[in-house]
Amino acid sequence: MSRSREPHAALAASIYCRGALRAVAAAAALGAGQVGAVELDIPIVSDAAWKSSSVLVSGWEQLGFDDSLWAAARAPYPSPSPPTDLIPGTTAQHIWHDPSGTSDGTTGPVIAFFRRSIAIDLASAPGPVRAGLRISVDDDYEIFVNGVLAFRNQDGGFATKVDSIDISPLIRNGTNVLAIRAVDNSLAAPADRLYERVLVSGRVQSDPGLILNGVPTTASEIPPLLAGDTLEARGDIDVPVTVAGGAKILGIGPMRFGATAGLSGGLIAGPGIELKPSASIFGRGDVAASFKGGIGSVIQAKGGVLKIGDDTKDDAFDHDGDIEVEAGSKLSIASRTGGTLGGIARMFGGGLEASRLSLKSGATITGRGEIGAPLKGGIGSVIQAKGGVLKIGDDTKDDAFDHDGDIEVEAGSKLSIASRTGGTLGGIARMFGGSLEASKLSLKSGAIITGHGAIDAPASGGIGSVIQAKGGVLKIGDASTAGAIELQGVARIDKGAVLALLARDAAKNRGLITLGGGVLQTVAGLEQDVAAKMNGSGSVKGRVVNKGEIAPGESIGRLDFDDELVLEATSLLAIEIAGRPADDAAVETFDRIAVAGRLLLAGRLAIDLLDDFEPIPGDSYDIAIADFIDGAFDSWEFPSPFGLSVVDLADGMMALRLTALTAAVPSPATGALLGTALALLVAGSRRATGRAHPATGRPPAR
Repeated sequence: MSRSREPHAALAASIYCRGALRAVAAAAALGAGQVGAVELDIPIVSDAAWKSSSVLVSGWEQLGFDDSLWAAARAPYPSPSPPTDLIPGTTAQHIWHDPSGTSDGTTGPVIAFFRRSIAIDLASAPGPVRAGLRISVDDDYEIFVNGVLAFRNQDGGFATKVDSIDISPLIRNGTNVLAIRAVDNSLAAPADRLYERVLVSGRVQSDPGLILNGVPTTASEIPPLLAGDTLEARGDIDVPVTVAGGAKILGIGPMRFGATAGLSGGLIAGPGIELKPSASIFGRGDVAASFKGGIGSVIQAKGGVLKIGDDTKDDAFDHDGDIEVEAGSKLSIASRTGGTLGGIARMFGGGLEASRLSLKSGATITGRGEIGAPLKGGIGSVIQAKGGVLKIGDDTKDDAFDHDGDIEVEAGSKLSIASRTGGTLGGIARMFGGSLEASKLSLKSGAIITGHGAIDAPASGGIGSVIQAKGGVLKIGDASTAGAIELQGVARIDKGAVLALLARDAAKNRGLITLGGGVLQTVAGLEQDVAAKMNGSGSVKGRVVNKGEIAPGESIGRLDFDDELVLEATSLLAIEIAGRPADDAAVETFDRIAVAGRLLLAGRLAIDLLDDFEPIPGDSYDIAIADFIDGAFDSWEFPSPFGLSVVDLADGMMALRLTALTAAVPSPATGALLGTALALLVAGSRRATGRAHPATGRPPAR
């Protein structure tokens, strides 16, 4: 059967005065989640304890009337549907006057009278008492309390309507009498007869924890709340509740939900709301209260905007459970200091907004959609962009993205960081082929970017940070922006991978770049600071100006430069030799560099012999090969007698050759060169001097 209820506001002209009688003591709630002691709790239900008659007798409704000759009401009386269809969870039974017990539910008398005496000890209650009834009659009725008409229903046959009646003002200490006149057609005019029945469910309570439309109730008897319904509550509500548009749950104390709370435009408000584990709030509407969600609880925004919290208070949203936001929906977190998340927030294309959002350790944001809030992500938290674009932050504010947790960006997806001053990362950003964009990206000490994809942002890697290209091409920076790349940590490029540094001007390295067989690619070249170092084996594309250290290999290895390599006065070229030159070019016994352009020498050259290796006089090592070699080292460090020369190669290239000698060769800084070394160096100098510069066509200046 469909059901409707007459809003309790219609009773205002009757005896409604709940404000004066509301129990507001701090005792615990009644119902399924009962805690603490309750001094007075008397259920009132229709059952065989009621007396019935079909004969009208003067004074039948009065307190002193003698109903000893009346029959017991038949209970349960036949009906096409159970009482719980009208009043969920009730223990009440349908009743009617049927002393012979022969009616099939349609052949009882048209009019029936009912009485019930109830003893109430008001002295046992520590404060005010609430009393109320929910009544449904097929069809019309009048109810009297202690001889006073409390309510009259004469709607003409809405058999599924449930009326809520506050009878608190009419309750007295001692014996109380409820009397009902029920009519199975209409009080105003005849109507078609179908089933006849009376259903009553209510209670008398001190400090009631649940009041539905002014009537004390239990959690198990809460029906779906429709427009005009108001449930006042405190304590535990461990049964499912639904709140339609125009309906309300008002907390007269803190509330704890242990099942589902579904909103379709309704309101839940109060001083504080808590979700127990496995409980959930879902739908659209307003939860206007300081909010705490337990581990395992769920908030689901669907069908519109779900607002939760209190924007007049600090720390008004703290949720350790999960969140789900559907496409076209939004979760609005109301808290003066923003919200805190400890579970998983699954974004399916919807939005989440807050004044600020903090992620606890273990918290996760995953999916696609928009998080419109400045974000602070704690260590151990995770942001995962998958299935599309996930935008996080607030591009109208500074420092709107500061994440010490991890990031994962799947192929075909994008993490868009919204912050006027860019984003700051302190954890691991794993790129699986997707992209990350921001106005600027800064890496804290310990932060890591690893994988392949695109970091579309001017980037700064702090001391102790790591950038690792692996599995493909990792692009970092913005080719249209000046000063877009500055590295102070470690950049590693694995075999088969490419690290592309995109900037309008030269990328700057103040840390360590290690090539593990991959390619370092620059748009406008690379400048290495005095404290910077490049080592490993692989290729470097773009002009390199070095003030720091270049050390091929991670022991023995080779670095290839496809453009000019400039070694400035503060630079160090560190070469390791592990054995005699091998006839097989594939066998590497010493470090080398190859430059497809000019190699400009300056600074220091340091030679290190590994594992106590001693070369044989005459052994030579071409430690550098270039299109053109110019300049000279300011000093060198040789652990064994060597000579250094520049020689022409058969293929038109030039080589910087190191030759083992029989006598020691001092550093040029001493101002004294041995004859053999001097001859070699002069010979090399003459060859270099006699060759035209490839760029100008003129001999180089010496």
